Amino acid sequence: MKIRTLLLISILLVSCNRTFEIGISEEKTGIGLIYLDINSPIYLYSDKTSKIPFDSIVFKNNKIKTSILKQQLQPYKIYQGDTEKEAKINEQKGLIEFKPQIIFRVLEKDKNFWQVIINEKESEFVYLNLEKYQDLSISNYLKEINFDPNFVPDEIKNWYLFEDWMTTFRSSFIPNSDNLIFHNQPDGNKINTKLEFINYQIDTIQNDWMKVKLNDSISGWIRWKRNDSIVLKYNRFLYY
Repeated sequence: MKIRTLLLISILLVSCNRTFEIGISEEKTGIGLIYLDINSPIYLYSDKTSKIPFDSIVFKNNKIKTSILKQQLQPYKIYQGDTEKEAKINEQKGLIEFKPQIIFRVLEKDKNFWQVIINEKESEFVYLNLEKYQDLSISNYLKEINFDPNFVPDEIKNWYLFEDWMTTFRSSFIPNSDNLIFHNQPDGNKINTKLEFINYQIDTIQNDWMKVKLNDSISGWIRWKRNDSIVLKYNRFLYY
């Protein structure tokens, strides 16, 4: 992975001034998304060798906060959770109370340390140490129910779930759109086929393009990203 530059952040830790480096990546599409339990502190590290985190993300008093990053915390998705008023309105509509969420793009991962984009605008990345986290993908919980961060039982603590882009789109709904254009191949000719809202299957992802099969005889390529920007509208979770 190419690194364009380094941003230095000086913080006071254990009565000592220390300087931490946050990398800036030239490529931020990454390999997928990671969902994390926001009810426990999420510790942030400047590199894989760090034993002391330079900051942490905590959910307190109905707000997601950090001590150092503050406004620099701009992940793929962040939601503070419904207020009491919002939860009541949603329940009256027959919906659910939406819990706080935080989702990061993953650039690289190994056994314990995961490199994630902490700031989508500036492409800044940090590391997460997930050694003591529970991987939901191998838990009994997902054997009985499909994943939804709003329904993870409270008794499951320090959990995470990683989904590569193929899994994300195969588990998502792609709404009809006049801007959704099919091609016979990546960067190829346009074909006159519209994607049905629920009847499709992701077959292949190739760079900026995704092959979609509507049935055994109809398929086409659609653009899902342009460089590092996700341009395909999708709903990972659907509530009605």
